[in-house]
Amino acid sequence: MPQVNKVYCTFGERTQEMRIWKLGFDLDSYDNLRPKERWTLDKIKSFDGRGQYGSWYPVELERLEPEKGLGLSDAPGFYSHIPVFSENAVTILKKYIDYNAEILLTRFNEGNYYIINVTNVLECINWSDSKYKMFPDNKRVMRIEEYQFVEKKVKNQDFFKVKEETIKNAFVSDSFRETVICSGLTGFTFELVWQK
Repeated sequence: MPQVNKVYCTFGERTQEMRIWKLGFDLDSYDNLRPKERWTLDKIKSFDGRGQYGSWYPVELERLEPEKGLGLSDAPGFYSHIPVFSENAVTILKKYIDYNAEILLTRFNEGNYYIINVTNVLECINWSDSKYKMFPDNKRVMRIEEYQFVEKKVKNQDFFKVKEETIKNAFVSDSFRETVICSGLTGFTFELVWQK
């Protein structure tokens, strides 16, 4: 269950306490989106921090479960490591997206939605204090169970992925989360994974 703490709306004002949140999406309260033409596994995995602009064309989207009659949020589910934001969310969060991600055009008959390709990939894990599981070859990280970040590497980083988990959820700062909550944007969830 995503953690919710009390938020005082100062819209991006940084505090001395640092917290990092794993970005998620409310998949149950709202309908989700998918590409109308199914993507290959290679296409899905290509959203690993690599830029897409050079080969991008506007992808046509459709609702995942229109029969349920659920509304769409500002951040409908898509792929966990590939966020989709409404035009309103892109406008409000633009200062966090700029320099950290690409805003990719889509075609959707119910409004303007954009695929957000997070390209800010950091080598920022403090491995000596984190808890993680390795693959049997002992060369690759299977999953990180408890995150400990190198503080100087995540300071002032508002929207990023970690090098070892480029096809998993992105991470965001307190400032990003506060802006989402105080702006009334819907569909976003946040799991607290680290604080200093």
